[in-house]
Amino acid sequence: MVSFFSSHSNLWKDLEKVEKKRQGRSVYRTLSGEVIVCHPGLAREVLSRADTLIGRVPPFWRHGTGSLSEDARRSLNRWVVQRLYDQDPTQAARIAVQRVLSEDGDLHSICVRSLIDALKDPMGCGGRPELERIVRTFFDQVFLPTILGKISKRRNESLFEECSLGAGKCLINSWPELFPADLGFEAEPDFLTRIGDLYLRRTAAFVASSSIALSWALTVLFSDCPLTVSGTPPVRETDPQWVALECLRLWPPSWRLRRTVSSNQAIGPVSALAGDGLQIIVHAVQRHPDVWPEPHTFKPDRWQNTSPRELLAFGSGAGSCVGARFATEWLTSAVSALQKERLIVRQIGRHPNVTTSFSPPISHLAKI
Repeated sequence: MVSFFSSHSNLWKDLEKVEKKRQGRSVYRTLSGEVIVCHPGLAREVLSRADTLIGRVPPFWRHGTGSLSEDARRSLNRWVVQRLYDQDPTQAARIAVQRVLSEDGDLHSICVRSLIDALKDPMGCGGRPELERIVRTFFDQVFLPTILGKISKRRNESLFEECSLGAGKCLINSWPELFPADLGFEAEPDFLTRIGDLYLRRTAAFVASSSIALSWALTVLFSDCPLTVSGTPPVRETDPQWVALECLRLWPPSWRLRRTVSSNQAIGPVSALAGDGLQIIVHAVQRHPDVWPEPHTFKPDRWQNTSPRELLAFGSGAGSCVGARFATEWLTSAVSALQKERLIVRQIGRHPNVTTSFSPPISHLAKI
């Protein structure tokens, strides 16, 4: 069983509580009024109601306290899909792995930098040096400290706004090319900050999950902590797709999916009201024993007879991640390339980083 967890993280304690409650209840309401869903079948049923009974607006297409029009969201989603469709996942993996192999240092930082290198073109900062500089600053000073819980909310918001304004100034002449949509606020005085905000949220959507998934794959392949991997052959000789899928199952970068109930309805035995917050705890869903035998054990060979569609790491139905296929193919190619290498991940932290994302403990990556 692969285990890095302790009870020192408040959010990890919350996940442990969910895990215990899940043993007796597939859905329940918290004291704060949110509805928590923990069962795979019920999670799929709920997600199938996107646009009718629950909301599905991706957080990176929201701006300020409002949200984009449906036409704008669809246009932006089509744009993202096309950018990813034009990108070769195997080539992206090759670029990322080359960067990983060229550096020693903090595991999380290396993975983020490798993904920026690999995804410059779909992010739109390839060939735009100043925009690329701002993107790297955003990930170094905002994204990484956020997922590691090392930045205050006030500091996070201040740096994000600063990076947004800088990105907006870079984007003003290429906005139609990078975001071909009528957003509805082009004439407003804070337009530069708001388009920069949208751009950085979209770049985070491109890079964040993939970089975190890569960090887990590197941890599984090369950690200096004892890892007992059930099944044969050994993990470094196992089908790379199975390894990638099992990483996404046990450690989904987005460990919960947050939605809003749009009309009164029953969710299992719980009566949900319009406006209620809804959380699907993907971490618990993908460890549910009804679907996953030995759910806490890293068993890549379980995917020999299991469809990748069983994963909920990218959501399901109308509100699912538009980059799910690319992300899975990319991670599989990266694992395949890394299985041939000799690296070591020296674990420094005592537990994973459970904040807005679910990432490995602080670790140092080095070549042997």
